[in-house]
Amino acid sequence: MQAAGLAQKNVTVGDNTTFGKGTVLWAPNKATIGNNIYIGRYCTLMADMEIVDNTVIGNNVGLIGKYDHDYSKIGVSIKDARRLPLGKEKRNCLFALYRGYAKSQHK
Repeated sequence: MQAAGLAQKNVTVGDNTTFGKGTVLWAPNKATIGNNIYIGRYCTLMADMEIVDNTVIGNNVGLIGKYDHDYSKIGVSIKDARRLPLGKEKRNCLFALYRGYAKSQHK
C-alpha cells in the first residue's frame, strides 16, 4: 500500500514509500518518513521519529516511544533496563535496520 492516504498533518512521507497491510503510524508531534522506504505488514509506529532514506522495516515491528528503555548501562540487558518516562531525561533511541535507521526524536 502506498502512503497516499495519510491525513495527519505532522507526518511527512517521501517518495516511493510503502506501508504493509495493517500498519499503524501515529506521531504526537512529528514523524518524517524518507524516500524509498518499505514498512512491513502489521507494524506499529507510535512515536516522534525520523526514518531515513532506503530503510526496510520487517513485518510485525513495533517502534513506540512513551517509556523507552535506558540502554546506557553496560552489562544490563535491554529487557532488564529501567524505563525512562517521557520528558524526564534526555535520551536517544536507535534502532538498527537494513540499509538505514530509525531514531526517536525525544528530547
